[in-house]
Amino acid sequence: MTWISVEDRLPEEQVNVLVCTTDVVTCMYVAEYTGSGWIFGWDDTLRGVTHWMPLPEAPGTLITI
Repeated sequence: MTWISVEDRLPEEQVNVLVCTTDVVTCMYVAEYTGSGWIFGWDDTLRGVTHWMPLPEAPGTLITI
């Protein structure tokens, strides 16, 4: 997978993606784009998002309870 610049393209709204930020330090989060900004967790906003990529596929043998 390749990182996509937010200047080139944004992900679909309300889809979890992996994002990279440079707001203080470079960090990665699983977040979603809402159309007006980025959120992660229940309602925490992210600033400084520079790139994103789709989440990888989950392992093939997940057990759900």
